Amino acid sequence: MEENFNPVARTRANYYTPGSPVQFVCVELLKGELSGENAVCLTFKNISKVTLTALEIHFKCKGVDGIILCEDAFEYREIEVKPGESFGMDDAVFVTQKAITSVDVVLKNVYSGKKVVHLDAIKRVRLPAPRRLSPELQKALEAGAACYVAEQPYDNAAPALLVSNVRRALSVLAAEYYGHPAEQLTLIGLTGTKGKTTTTYFIKNILDTAFGHRTAVLSTVEMYTGGESTEAHLTTPESLELQQCFADTLAHGIRHLTMEVSSQAYKQQRVYGVPFTVGLFLNLSEDHIGPLEHESFEDYFQCKLQLMKNCKLAVICRGTDRFGEIYAAAKAHAERILVCGNDPSCDLWVENIRKETPGFTFTVCDKNSRRDFRITMEGRFNIENALAAITITRALGLPDDAIAAGIADVSVPGRMNVLQKDGRTVIVDYAHNFLSFTALFRSLKQDYPGAPIKVLCGCPGHKNLKRRVDIGHLCGEYADFVYLTAEDPGFEDPAEICREMAGYIGESHHRFIILPDRAAAVERSIAELAPGEILILAGKGEEDYQKVQGRYDFYESDLAIARRCLGL
Repeated sequence: MEENFNPVARTRANYYTPGSPVQFVCVELLKGELSGENAVCLTFKNISKVTLTALEIHFKCKGVDGIILCEDAFEYREIEVKPGESFGMDDAVFVTQKAITSVDVVLKNVYSGKKVVHLDAIKRVRLPAPRRLSPELQKALEAGAACYVAEQPYDNAAPALLVSNVRRALSVLAAEYYGHPAEQLTLIGLTGTKGKTTTTYFIKNILDTAFGHRTAVLSTVEMYTGGESTEAHLTTPESLELQQCFADTLAHGIRHLTMEVSSQAYKQQRVYGVPFTVGLFLNLSEDHIGPLEHESFEDYFQCKLQLMKNCKLAVICRGTDRFGEIYAAAKAHAERILVCGNDPSCDLWVENIRKETPGFTFTVCDKNSRRDFRITMEGRFNIENALAAITITRALGLPDDAIAAGIADVSVPGRMNVLQKDGRTVIVDYAHNFLSFTALFRSLKQDYPGAPIKVLCGCPGHKNLKRRVDIGHLCGEYADFVYLTAEDPGFEDPAEICREMAGYIGESHHRFIILPDRAAAVERSIAELAPGEILILAGKGEEDYQKVQGRYDFYESDLAIARRCLGL
């Protein structure tokens, strides 16, 4: 009676032989239904460009203790294996009653007609260990996923789409899945070390005014694509969510979307292949350098520079560091370039700045015209942000009257929000790096001459450790008193972060106090604020959470606490 052999186990090859026209693929262990004997079948693949006619191998079968149970030569003769075909899986190489735990296969000679390739002298190379399926991938396959995208194949999984960069591939696939919606939008992207959020809302408000309806926005503050406005947790969403936002915008009949583009968005390929109608480069300063962000300032800069290489119209603020390199990148890729700034060498420039209460009036000039504009936001640095917005919306063909109306009453929660009561001034701002703190301090010194300045601030845990040095030094230079407190400490001790920052403030310890509890620190700083003094609540703005130990813990927000304490 003929015996049937059933499969018991299957494993991939552990080695390959460089230069071989044959690849050893896997070994399968079979067990006889009647005798209980074990049979081994080997699978090979023709990876050459010619038909193979014979293969000679040497094999060893080992038991559980590593002892060789048998070893012998085996020949595959009179075969005709075309390129890409597999063979051997139907041939039992050896049968034994002892349990086999491993099979070692050495390729000796491969034949193609009369031609032979001798492989016995070639040293084999160990293959990388097989990757285990992640629970997520296993669950997806069980749910019916047809294939998976990866940079390396997994054993015993579904068909794979192998790519060199899986995040880049996800961006491409997401765009394809949603039908490339960005190509149907007027898509405005903004990058820079500071001012992205405020400039985004200058642009959005102008667009809203010009078109008579809300336009779409993706910012640090919110995500709005025509439905309900939702809170943003990333400055720029991940690629799949981003493409969905583009599609939702179109579905709601909106054709303009303004978005912040972070350096991490390009580093992590979230916006790979996204075609921006307009790209704006605001400014540049060292930031986001650390183990969880960019390994160097150059990496940070090169990521931001990508926006100039992926937009039709490039708008550049003349005062930014490394202007020449930014302009060169735009010139090589963009169809058109506009430069805005403070001198007549720019396409648009600002003159005659006048302080108002609140805000500023200023004159925007080009080669052919002059026009006054007004903003109600405080901070002289916001004039630069407003000029960038004016430059972009003019380039899109919007009339000056709509631009002036749209830009006049912009207010962004947590960005230069000025609260005043009984002669006391509290400014809530998101300033959190060297450039934003420098601009804020200088603006206040100019607009509130002689007024004592107090500041409440901290630094995040495990992010851009140089911020602690920079902000400490700036507080020592400009502030009359500093309240050091928690600001998204993560897995670090907020008190230790504060002590590190205090070491850079300098002079007397009487110029600062460490209060790790941020809510208590804000309340105390306002209670101690005298008439004529200015208090800056920096770093958190309107954010109603603190990042602590991997969690998002509820926090009332600087703005809410300030309003409560001032009775506003």
